[in-house]
Amino acid sequence: MKFLILLVATVALSRANDDTARLQLAADNPQKLQALFTEFRKENNRQYLNPVEARMRMSIFRNFVKEAANINANQDDITVGVTFFADLTAEEKAAYHGANFTTQNGEVQESIEEAAPAVWGSVSHKHHYGPIKQQGTCGSCWAFATVGMTEGWQSKLTGRYTSLSEKQVLDCSGCGTCHSGYHTNAMNWIKSRNNLASTYSYPYRPVQERCQNGKPNSMTIRVNSVSTVYGDSNMARALNSGPVVFFLYNFHGVAVEGYKSGVLQAHHHGPSAPQNHVVVGVGYTSSSWEMRNSWGTNWGQRGYFFKSRGDSVVASNVLTMSAARLGQEEKEE
Repeated sequence: MKFLILLVATVALSRANDDTARLQLAADNPQKLQALFTEFRKENNRQYLNPVEARMRMSIFRNFVKEAANINANQDDITVGVTFFADLTAEEKAAYHGANFTTQNGEVQESIEEAAPAVWGSVSHKHHYGPIKQQGTCGSCWAFATVGMTEGWQSKLTGRYTSLSEKQVLDCSGCGTCHSGYHTNAMNWIKSRNNLASTYSYPYRPVQERCQNGKPNSMTIRVNSVSTVYGDSNMARALNSGPVVFFLYNFHGVAVEGYKSGVLQAHHHGPSAPQNHVVVGVGYTSSSWEMRNSWGTNWGQRGYFFKSRGDSVVASNVLTMSAARLGQEEKEE
């Protein structure tokens, strides 16, 4: 078994090294770049309107590849490669963000800031989850993170994972749109309702539509409290209990958009811009946070990533839940 694990790890490392070398070759050679672009278009089903758009997309792709190759050549914290972001304009990339740190009334949620002893070791709640989700071209990360944390708690407490509906939160909570939203308010909305539809009964589409709250077979959710914590030790202690939501400032730029592996640092983020993001924190090691994103499995490490615990760019929202009737299906009236 140890030999098999070592063999798999060696193969994965070899592939990563091959991809990095290929990226560098494409950055330096127009023919290699064109071949990589053709492959990218096929893998991502890119159909452009006309030759003018194709040339524009190729120019964006070229710049993305060159910057990604430069990042790989000048540091070893992370590996960067080609992802679905590689041919998108700045405006199109912004559609994958949409987090606001304050509540809708402009206030910061009740917080826990007191100093606490350092917490090391490691914790992971990743095994409580099902497949990674994809928010698409809708800035609904606020809904995905809120629902993702709720799903993780439900799975942890009941031993059964059920995919819950981000679409219901997007359509019905009044806490945001496809342009931005307030995850803390969305958590309190779930807390006040005591139930949430399943993804099966209220499936996701990357667009906000008229609320359909009368879906059958909602899952009973019992949220006890919602709060915000700051500081490494407090966030780690919160993660000891269950998943949390992490708020990431300026979570953009090629290092983020092309992330493949490693531990993202604060300096990998783009310059100050209204492109904040929220994700689900599912664990930690002694040096990093383990996070679950909503950009599909073709980004990061099959949708997951690691963020340095040394950064000051994260704060977390904590939701606690009870097991009383948790996860039962009930028909809405």
